[in-house]
Amino acid sequence: MELRQLRLFLKVLEHGNISAAADSLRMPQPVLSRHIARIEKEFSAKLLDRLPQGVSPNSAGKIQRDHASSIDANYRNALRHIAALQTASAGVANVGTGRSWLRGPLSTGVARLVAKNPAVRIKIVTGATDTLPSRLLRGEWI
Repeated sequence: MELRQLRLFLKVLEHGNISAAADSLRMPQPVLSRHIARIEKEFSAKLLDRLPQGVSPNSAGKIQRDHASSIDANYRNALRHIAALQTASAGVANVGTGRSWLRGPLSTGVARLVAKNPAVRIKIVTGATDTLPSRLLRGEWI
């Protein structure tokens, strides 16, 4: 699953309606519906209860919502920390991430930062996505 799909799922939950979410994303509703169907297929579970006036997360959808929110928050936090380091010429940055994010934009951003600022040292700590955000919020590594 891609970060974009997680965010699309969260946008649907935010609006409580696939059509309204599609409008806010400037995306055709059938395209957004296909994304949601792919997510449900990946999990082999329905995540949303379809109601007359929209959608509501079922128990599986609530679990996915919580994890998707944590992943998105963790990713945004990493981007903020790396962006803050862009102006630094030296120092140490501790970044927490789930293992699945090591090969994506996080590694690209870290590589660019170190290339521009060779004196910057980055410590990347991996952990389970269900516990990592709370550990980061407690300042365990940062």
